[in-house]
Amino acid sequence: MADTNEIKQKIITVTGGIYRAWTIGTTNDPDQTKKASRNPKNWNVYEADSAAEANATVDSFTEQKMVAGPSDDGAKTVYLHLNRR
Repeated sequence: MADTNEIKQKIITVTGGIYRAWTIGTTNDPDQTKKASRNPKNWNVYEADSAAEANATVDSFTEQKMVAGPSDDGAKTVYLHLNRR
């Protein structure tokens, strides 16, 4: 399950809770997505039980002003990374 509490804690720990400093999406290939995102240093992946759960996790964070990254149809892996500044 993609644990939203774990993701929230990561955001608080690294940026003091600033959601807009992060990008979130879903992927079928975390390594390729990381590479396409220019290999961010703060890269995190979370496995959901279903694609619907992964999409709901992404939606809940983008509603809180997190940046929506590219997402793959049917993907159960949620990725999260700190935006480059």
